[in-house]
Amino acid sequence: MAAAARTIRTGDAADAVTKMEQQTQRAISGVKGSVIRTPTRFLSAEDEFFKGVARRMELAGMSVREAAKEGHKGAAAKARAAELLANPTDAMLARSFEYGRYLTFQNPLGPVGRHVTAITEAMPALKLILPFVRTPTNILKFAVERSPAAP
Repeated sequence: MAAAARTIRTGDAADAVTKMEQQTQRAISGVKGSVIRTPTRFLSAEDEFFKGVARRMELAGMSVREAAKEGHKGAAAKARAAELLANPTDAMLARSFEYGRYLTFQNPLGPVGRHVTAITEAMPALKLILPFVRTPTNILKFAVERSPAAP
């Protein structure tokens, strides 16, 4: 919630990867520019909220699994999981950020997706036909992973 509130207030997301595929500059300054950027701020805040939920979820799961792997049981497992959750390792944090991007469909694109994005950025008129690339591509990949067609 804190990250979402900060994003609404400042317009800057904590995670550089957001639903907005292009990093925009504040071409219009002042109150007018702030009003024009309001929908983008709210979309970024929503992303921050759901990424935060996903990161915490993944950190909690990794903490419990690590405590079990270390052989802790009962109260000792709970205590170790709480300790790991309060002080996660760098690897756990990196994994939680990846998971947050995965669940909000903001994974980096592969070579074909990057090429399509580059084309739409080079020819702004194509944005009328194909305004978004990363999120729909990741949603399609997510659906295929859960279908009988999954590789």
